[in-house]
Amino acid sequence: MAHSIIQKSQLEGQNRLDAEFYHPDKLDSLKILNRLKGENLKNYFTNVSEVITPFSKEEINNLKVYDLTDALGFFFEEGKKITSPLELGSTKKILQQNDVVISRLRSYLKEISIVKDEKAFGSTEFIVLRSIKEVVPEILFIYLLSNKIQVILNWSQDGTNHPRFNEEALMNLTLPNILLEKDKEIKKGVRDAFLLSDKSRELYQQAENLLLEKLGLKNFQFENDLFFTTKLSEVKSVNRIDADYFMPKYETILDRISQKGIRVLADNFDIIRSKNFVYKEGGVVGVIKTKQVGKQNLKFEVESETSQEISEKEKLPIMKDNDVVFASMGVGSLGRSNIFYDFEKNEREFTIDSTLRIFRKKTAGKILPEVLNVYLNSIVG
Repeated sequence: MAHSIIQKSQLEGQNRLDAEFYHPDKLDSLKILNRLKGENLKNYFTNVSEVITPFSKEEINNLKVYDLTDALGFFFEEGKKITSPLELGSTKKILQQNDVVISRLRSYLKEISIVKDEKAFGSTEFIVLRSIKEVVPEILFIYLLSNKIQVILNWSQDGTNHPRFNEEALMNLTLPNILLEKDKEIKKGVRDAFLLSDKSRELYQQAENLLLEKLGLKNFQFENDLFFTTKLSEVKSVNRIDADYFMPKYETILDRISQKGIRVLADNFDIIRSKNFVYKEGGVVGVIKTKQVGKQNLKFEVESETSQEISEKEKLPIMKDNDVVFASMGVGSLGRSNIFYDFEKNEREFTIDSTLRIFRKKTAGKILPEVLNVYLNSIVG
């Protein structure tokens, strides 16, 4: 069992007595970091806290926490830019080009990116770090993504229902001088990664556009009816009375795709569910959760594991190459899907938690996993 022995003097001033805050992995990471020469993060970057209630009439990106789906930028859908102050909602932070933003709402902290826009509005659930010295944001970006820093931040979260990591602990972290000496190489590497990510998004968008074109739904616009009616018999047949279920747009889409011919999902894919099971820290089987299902890829840096013994006893589903992973629960992630590609034939096995489903192509299935994935992530899904 992992444990730490903490001196009473180490507790003073922390206002924390919970064991997680003093996790041995965190303490080991801090020891390694503190051996390196450097200054605190707050000496190079400011934590932007100012918020406004904007009334912008210009087209500008309005960035939400759920837009930040992976570390290589925000995933924008077409028409993402706002055109009316009514679309902004609550108070926002004003973001500037080269700001480094971190989602503090989620416990999984690798939702970090660099703002590309010259100006944008952002959710107040973003930590926004802005350079106050001549330090390139790519250094901070790659620093925060490193495993040792992730461990420190992860075990510095508070104990609320929606854990947020400790901002003071973040700003007091040491930024090693060795990173500043390698700023040109780091900047090039990060920018090359962003360019490849942008190319990936472009290719994916081409695939989705092709699918929608084949379905007759390219540039399809819903009619924004203020009301609609349905029959009592339909309400009784599905045992539902909420308006969302009976919105006309669903029938419109079904009518269009029915004209192209339909294949039943269950005839082409096995639908595999998981269950609630016991996690085991340091286990050999990684657990994929909804937060690992990005719009571009699956994240394999899992925060939960279980043992081989538990996996076999509970008969947990083990992911295979070309499995389509579908999020059946979760605000902001509901309905999101992606494909598990085992390019490197990972020695480590992965399972899913109960919030996900696996669609595994049947031998006689006619639909490719890639087609199903794009279909589920499109306006149809």
